[in-house]
Amino acid sequence: MAYEYNTLIEDGELIQGDSSDITLFFTDMSSDLSDGWTAKYTIREDFGMPVIVERDLPLNSDEIDGIQPNGCFVHQILSSESSILEVNKKYRVSIQIKNEQTGYSGEVAQFKLKIKPQGVE
Repeated sequence: MAYEYNTLIEDGELIQGDSSDITLFFTDMSSDLSDGWTAKYTIREDFGMPVIVERDLPLNSDEIDGIQPNGCFVHQILSSESSILEVNKKYRVSIQIKNEQTGYSGEVAQFKLKIKPQGVE
């Protein structure tokens, strides 16, 4: 069985204290992810390093771009999260989706993020 996700996130930059763009994640295994599916994301300096930020991702509550409610997870780095990250440092962001009922667990996206100082475009 093939699993497909929206996983294409390019490495990027974010100004310290700003929020990132919103990215949607879904799977072809289910159109209703409220049935046992969970997702979380983490930020750390690199593999094997301690987690700096970790948060469960919410499901979409409204229709978004034709995706029905509970059809995708919504990822966004919040301003309160980016404000604790050090300027000019690169971090690794990863997103995991799992379903306890099916036993599926996997990292579905990973990208690098560089934090820029405020006032720099």
